[in-house]
Amino acid sequence: MLAPEEVRQKFSVEEIIRQAARSDEPFTKHLASKVIEICCLLDQPQSEAAFELFCSTVALLRWFTEDCPAGEILELANPAVWGTDRKWLAHARTAIRGVLASEHCLPAKFRGVALALFELLMVMFGQSWTCEDDKEGKFVQLVVSSCQIELDCILDSVMRDMDPDVPSKTPPGQPSSSSAQGITPTEAEAATKDTLDVSGCAPEDRLPLLVPACAVLQLCVRALTEDEENASGSPSWVGLEPLSLQRIHDTLMQAYSTLLQYFTFRKGVVTTDVDVSCVGVLDLLMSEFDSSVFAEEAETLREMLQASGYLTS
Repeated sequence: MLAPEEVRQKFSVEEIIRQAARSDEPFTKHLASKVIEICCLLDQPQSEAAFELFCSTVALLRWFTEDCPAGEILELANPAVWGTDRKWLAHARTAIRGVLASEHCLPAKFRGVALALFELLMVMFGQSWTCEDDKEGKFVQLVVSSCQIELDCILDSVMRDMDPDVPSKTPPGQPSSSSAQGITPTEAEAATKDTLDVSGCAPEDRLPLLVPACAVLQLCVRALTEDEENASGSPSWVGLEPLSLQRIHDTLMQAYSTLLQYFTFRKGVVTTDVDVSCVGVLDLLMSEFDSSVFAEEAETLREMLQASGYLTS
């Protein structure tokens, strides 16, 4: 692994753009080749140098996706730019897993940038890379469970900041019930330990983690539900087994429960940065899971959202 200073010299976005401007290679192809090169260097994803590489990769991918609608899987990767060999995505997958399943309590910035990378690769390359050689879907389940835990801890923290009498849903030392959903015990324990400190993080550290977590949840809802009208009448995330799909669905329902509780606590008001970050995935869950066990709570919240002026119909 390169040293952090070496990473900043060779792989900063500014330096890569300077190189692309001087290169005989087409600009977008040069950026794509750098993304591929960087992902193949992420062999120690918990190091400070790796964090710098994650940040550069995310910034470069956003150059390709900056005008895309939020929460959409668009599969933008043109083979003429990115080539047809996608083996490098396995390196990205391993690096993301290395952060989310870390046995150490990594700072929130690591988890946030790992989730941001997952989000952008889903937008760019669709679903198939997420379960390559992993039909049980352990990687996807880890990502979704991690997002659900982050959401639960952060919103729990925000509510207790607003009202100290709100009881904490995850007392110190007690694993979140969501952590065991669909991932191995080791990964579940790591993901839980990795997120329990969120409730104590400074407010300014929350959004960089909450925004990508909510974006990933939106993508995962779409990936799970977009094929519901297929011949079998069941959801179909490309390549995943039915049990994996059910586990992902169950975790998304836990996220739905958390969001319903939070926005009910907020009385349907959407004004803060946290509200705005979360309301998109709430809208999607209310639309896709409107006949769920939370239908009554969702209807009550719709009335609150209408009263606050967020919903008009």
